[in-house]
Amino acid sequence: MSKVMKPSEVAIELWGKPITPAKRQRIYRWIKEGVFQNVLTVGKSKWIPRSEVQALVNQAEDNIERL
Repeated sequence: MSKVMKPSEVAIELWGKPITPAKRQRIYRWIKEGVFQNVLTVGKSKWIPRSEVQALVNQAEDNIERL
């Protein structure tokens, strides 16, 4: 299991398949807004640490439990 994920992989992790341009663009918007810290950029490619994605999922689960 890789320690970094492409934006399309993050979108699948969060919302499942099928991957749509809107889902992928939301991830890029979140990168720009700073939702994900420590994003790696190689050329034009963005790589998001898996730990950041898991932290976002955990935060969402905690919010749901509070409802």
